Amino acid sequence: MYGAYNNHYFIEIMDEKLLNGEYHDLDDFISKYILSDEAIVYKWNKITPRQRDEWICFITSAKKHETKEKRALKMLNFLKSGRNESCC
Repeated sequence: MYGAYNNHYFIEIMDEKLLNGEYHDLDDFISKYILSDEAIVYKWNKITPRQRDEWICFITSAKKHETKEKRALKMLNFLKSGRNESCC
């Protein structure tokens, strides 16, 4: 995920604080997707804590790893497109 970035950019993004949801904390799986793009970090932190909770639950509730990946990519597409709505 991070191979395309030079070390300076990677460190810059890693220093950014990711906000948790209202009731749920981000796990490493979701964090790596959000940290893949600086704009996504900004947009993640701009959505409400309730919306972050919904995304966290939506992704982590999947049983299969493939489903988690698909849902994480859906989250990225929502955030990239500027849609300010929850997943579900």
